[in-house]
Amino acid sequence: MILFCVALSGSACSNNQTETFEYSSDKTEADWISYFSEIGHNVTDLSNHTILVMYPSNCASCINELEWWNNKYQEGFKSKISIVLIERHPATQNNFVDVHKLQLPIFNDREGVVLKRELVPATPVKIYFNSKSELVTMMPMNSRNLSQFLKKVE
Repeated sequence: MILFCVALSGSACSNNQTETFEYSSDKTEADWISYFSEIGHNVTDLSNHTILVMYPSNCASCINELEWWNNKYQEGFKSKISIVLIERHPATQNNFVDVHKLQLPIFNDREGVVLKRELVPATPVKIYFNSKSELVTMMPMNSRNLSQFLKKVE
């Protein structure tokens, strides 16, 4: 079991938000792989993988971090990086991808299954699985905690 600290006020992208949050999770790689299968994606391995989970409507500080991850992906970052984008409407998703010039692999979650299955407590959030496919850390997406998150990435 992994324990994270939680201090959320409505959204994980609040201006008053602390930089980390506590979250108790018994979710495993198998839970995540089952989730990806349910939303129509064949993911069989989460080792050394960073996953960003968000709605297209998340706040500006989260968008800044998303663009940072997109640049790192293009440069060849040390872990795999992908986005779970919670969006029902393909046109909205496509517009979001185009506006931000995203090159990252995107997994569309049209129904918010990631939240229904309680794989994440809130969005936007970034998650890292180590080389053994163990969930190592989960933090809100914001530029203030990026260096703290990166210290945990192998």
